[in-house]
Amino acid sequence: EQDPHKPVYRSLGSILLEVDDRDSLLEELKSTEKALTEHLSKLAEREKSIREKYEEMVAQFEMG
Repeated sequence: EQDPHKPVYRSLGSILLEVDDRDSLLEELKSTEKALTEHLSKLAEREKSIREKYEEMVAQFEMG
């Protein structure tokens, strides 16, 4: 837990802006984390599917 009297900053491109509303920042960070987690899950599923298709194609190639 950070001292409430110390400033907190939000990155906006290459600029750091001081944030007054910590609750809003926390909600934004949680939302971003959730979106990234969902995206990672979808990418992992896609990777698994691509690897399975690759293995099938290799097996077909080696047979014929």
